[in-house]
Amino acid sequence: MEKDNKLKVMRFWIFGAFIIIVASATLYIGSVVGTGTAIFREMRYWIAIFISALLCVISYYGYHKYLDRKE
Repeated sequence: MEKDNKLKVMRFWIFGAFIIIVASATLYIGSVVGTGTAIFREMRYWIAIFISALLCVISYYGYHKYLDRKE
């Protein structure tokens, strides 16, 4: 598999994982804790979303560097 194809597949899976994490965290907090849609007004929620997005971007670029080093 070429490097570009590997990066495209990794981008797909990282984005998918991010969407699943955001959706499940939002549904869990909204339904189990009982806040409903008021969770979107919480700054801590948006900070957690930002941190998870940052971790996804870091893992993508880490994999990109790993593929560059592997060649």
